[in-house]
Amino acid sequence: MDLQTLARSLSDRSRTALSRPAAARCSAAARHAHGRYALWLVLIVAVALAQILPMQSRAVQASSPGSRISWQGSSWYLHGANVPWYGWACDFGCGPNSGGVSASWTRDILSQRFAQARASGIRVLRWWTLPGNAWQINRDANDHPTSLNPAVYADFDAALQLAEQHDLYYNFVLFSGASGIPAGWLSDPTQRAKLAAALTPLFARYNGNPRVLSWEVFNEPDFDVWNDRVTEANLKATVQAVANAVHANSSAMVTVGMGFADGLPMVKGAGLDYYQAHWYDYMGGGTYCMRCNSYSWYQSGMGLDAPLVVGESYASASTDALQRFEDFYSKGYAGYWAWSLFPERTYDQMSVDLSASATFAGRHADLGPRGGSGPLPTSTPAAPTATPSATPPPATPTATATATASATPTATSTPAGPTRTPTVAPTRRPGRGVKVRTSVLAPATAGGQSRLQVTVSASSVDGPANALHELRFGQPQNATVDVGALRGQRGPLNYSVSQSTAELTFTVNRLADGAYFVPFTVVDEDGLWTTFVGAGR
Repeated sequence: MDLQTLARSLSDRSRTALSRPAAARCSAAARHAHGRYALWLVLIVAVALAQILPMQSRAVQASSPGSRISWQGSSWYLHGANVPWYGWACDFGCGPNSGGVSASWTRDILSQRFAQARASGIRVLRWWTLPGNAWQINRDANDHPTSLNPAVYADFDAALQLAEQHDLYYNFVLFSGASGIPAGWLSDPTQRAKLAAALTPLFARYNGNPRVLSWEVFNEPDFDVWNDRVTEANLKATVQAVANAVHANSSAMVTVGMGFADGLPMVKGAGLDYYQAHWYDYMGGGTYCMRCNSYSWYQSGMGLDAPLVVGESYASASTDALQRFEDFYSKGYAGYWAWSLFPERTYDQMSVDLSASATFAGRHADLGPRGGSGPLPTSTPAAPTATPSATPPPATPTATATATASATPTATSTPAGPTRTPTVAPTRRPGRGVKVRTSVLAPATAGGQSRLQVTVSASSVDGPANALHELRFGQPQNATVDVGALRGQRGPLNYSVSQSTAELTFTVNRLADGAYFVPFTVVDEDGLWTTFVGAGR
């Protein structure tokens, strides 16, 4: 894989880094260090295994479900943002000479951006620590985990110094996906225990540090389950093992960042202190529309026993960012973390409206955590714009797609690894709308190939006729697109309608077994409408 550009994949949906400095050199250094620490590692693993194997999960630390997160003696709404990294797979482990957080130039840049975030009222940062293949975890000749490379500690120490300097708190993400690390680490109980043992010294080192709010075991592992790369049972067992290690050796909490709210039942009963799921604009309906629904809706339908945080979402100046902050606050969620503080370091280049964040922070007294003792603002919540669903979701949500869409385009499937195409909602004139219909042209074969016909129509009942102007396709996942005279399109594409028409058809071709997904934006007389087609299995 190209060291300068890490392509996004269906397995872990990791974002593309524009820069990955010195990761290869760090990996080589990790291998050389292995021999030096061999005897020490054997002792650490033996002791840690003895602690972890008999361990039982403890009760969650958080306050009553759906209220706020308890931390350092108070209850808080976690107002935050995703870092998510400065140097992909290098922030933690590359050290002071190769671009880690402890490098003076990296730390200076981080400090400037963190100061801006803190000034805007942001309190929590979600930061990826071992993304990709987690090269910072040493392995034996059989690729089994043995220990954590101690080089990571200088970078974690530097990160916590920044947190103290700017009065911030961290949710540290361990792994960027469940399928990015060796499969045996999840499926083999012995390797699973060794993985928890390898991470135990990290948790223990920062035990009692109030700036380490929580450890997030996986980012968006539900896509790996839906893609049949990881079983739900093995995912849950691994989360439980790591959660046990955290709880036995640290005061921090544990969470998992699910890509869709649909995936939350996968990690129920796995020792989490609070739940987390992600919401983006294309998640316009159904069980995964966290902005449409309230926390109580999920709590009732899924039996959630702890608070729920919106761990990723788009809230730039091109959106109604302030209203988004208010909506999620008023709907009973325990926090909201926008993506991201370093848009120039990610492929999607999504930014956070810090001005809206500051306005929101000035209205509410329970945003935190807070380490200072200054006066709190008066809480003046705003009314939400989205209406909660009238009935709770089914107890066991499904990842299977449906093939209908309404006049207001909404997501009708549960895709794996979607590409985000945020837009500002257009002003819809009465009697006009856009509809998306799908039909199967060829059923799936043993090799996974299938064809889906998609018809997009611009409707008008009263007033001026509506018409389609353009279809803007995002990056297909496990699929190609045939539209007009173009065949087998594998990348983003803008297809302009040459003459006024109210209907257009294109074909989606699934390439292999597993989930497939095509995001696209319909441009009609009234503006842009973002939706997608595909299936979650």
